[in-house]
Amino acid sequence: MEQNFYTDLIAGYLSGNISPAEQEQLFAWIEAAPEHRAFFEEMLRLWSISGPETEVPIKTDTDQAWAALEMRLFGGGGIINDEKPPLKSKPSAKIIPLSIKNIALRVAAVILLAVAIGIWWLGGFKSEPQQLLVETGAKERREIVLPDGSEVWLNENTRLTYERSFRERVVTLEGEAFFDITQQDGQTFTILSGEAATVVLGTSFNVRAYPTEDRIEVTVATGRVALGRAAADAEPVLLEAGVSGVFDKTTRSAEVIAEPVSNADAWKNMRLNFHDAPVRQVLEAMERYFGIRLEVTNNQILKCPLTGDFPDPRLEDMLNRLSFALDLQITQQDSTTYSIQGRGCE
Repeated sequence: MEQNFYTDLIAGYLSGNISPAEQEQLFAWIEAAPEHRAFFEEMLRLWSISGPETEVPIKTDTDQAWAALEMRLFGGGGIINDEKPPLKSKPSAKIIPLSIKNIALRVAAVILLAVAIGIWWLGGFKSEPQQLLVETGAKERREIVLPDGSEVWLNENTRLTYERSFRERVVTLEGEAFFDITQQDGQTFTILSGEAATVVLGTSFNVRAYPTEDRIEVTVATGRVALGRAAADAEPVLLEAGVSGVFDKTTRSAEVIAEPVSNADAWKNMRLNFHDAPVRQVLEAMERYFGIRLEVTNNQILKCPLTGDFPDPRLEDMLNRLSFALDLQITQQDSTTYSIQGRGCE
């Protein structure tokens, strides 16, 4: 197996029993992946704490290399013959009777190396920082708990990445998510979305940051949020509970918007709720929730008020409600576009 092959090369390198070609092959493997380097460095660490340097003649037999490694680590009883053996032959060796202590040390050597190799190949020695990725596909939503106890709900077609250690409490978001952040000794929690950064302490809020859209929206449910450029070369805007802010990707600037995004977390709660809301807000919320486009032929329609609570909303039901309540004519233009006609409201 590959791991056994490179483990033998490492043993040969540490004991001096390696050819130039093998050493070049080993170094190429170490540089090929962070986890390879991590394992090699762990073996170096074990070697360095085992005692003073022991000079061993350069040979190519890996059995002899392991014998030298064992002697280096645990003071084994085998003595290596300095005479170079014929090609493909086993090296000659003097055999010295082993004491009970030496036998125990040899057994410990085998167990330690086997456990170290096994743990590493199962992922125990992978280098930090190691990025973890959580993602959702179309029509898929998911809830996760981060290492600090913060809860995150991911909308469809969303990617969230963060370091396994999570010491800095920083995540990267592409898509839409609702965050409920736990307070932790005054340490901030940061969401990076392209050039935008959302920084909080302990609060709950919704972030919409799809790469295909020209702005990033943040709507605060509880607490306080700072929204601005990740480069920190401009003052962020502060958003209180019930307030929305946007980061414009073109101008690379953030601002508080006059009206909060209507039903920003409807995708999470699976509910659309309106109280005397202008149809303009209703249509915007419907477009976001259902992923459709609603076009009005008369702007007066947008001024009409609407009140209604729609748990687990269905598009057909809501279109029928709009049509009946406001005397509107709604026709479907294509799979995602609807045209709305009517007199509207003065």
